[in-house]
Amino acid sequence: MKKTYFFIVTMLVASTMFAQTICDLEPIFMTSNTDPTPISTITLGPNDNLSVYPGVRNHGPNDANTTATVVFTVNGDTMQTELVDLNGFLPANQFAALTPEGLTVTADDLNSVGLTGTFVGCMNITYAGNDPNAANNTTCITITRLTNIEENIASKISVYPNPANNFITVDNAENANITIINMIGEIVANVNNASLNQTIDISKLASGTYFVKIDNKVFKFNVVK
Repeated sequence: MKKTYFFIVTMLVASTMFAQTICDLEPIFMTSNTDPTPISTITLGPNDNLSVYPGVRNHGPNDANTTATVVFTVNGDTMQTELVDLNGFLPANQFAALTPEGLTVTADDLNSVGLTGTFVGCMNITYAGNDPNAANNTTCITITRLTNIEENIASKISVYPNPANNFITVDNAENANITIINMIGEIVANVNNASLNQTIDISKLASGTYFVKIDNKVFKFNVVK
């Protein structure tokens, strides 16, 4: 009887030690390997390389203690599958980069597989433990490669002043759609069918860093009150 009791207790302790934890994992394309601010669009010139920084955020409630499968797709086609060990690597309510230096694809490689114009890259993560929220297991990024003519037009767009206080002006964005986004991805202002020299009221915005998205081109500016 004592041996049986000891065996049961040992098994219970072992199962507790190695139990897979509950982790709400969310993949993100980060601004950089050290900045988890998510991005959803990238605009490239015709000769630019594509660099992305895949990461994962653990919304908890537990620390990750097992593996996750990460799948990268482009326009729905699977390009790469990786098994990542998250044990001791991703505490609750933290983020982690999934690669040491991001992933880079050269312009020549993009051309060789016919990735021109606009295409969509997605990342899906499946936790080997218990992930209670499968709805946020996939994230996507829209990548636009400009032609030489489009690049010349985009290079003339300017946003000023920076830093700004009450107004910003967007030059040479006639007929474009302009969106201002804060650091957590919320749209705080937008203008459709902009004028050639469009002035935008930002007097109600708090101090901080914001992004101006002009069709598929993104500018960063600071608000100082």
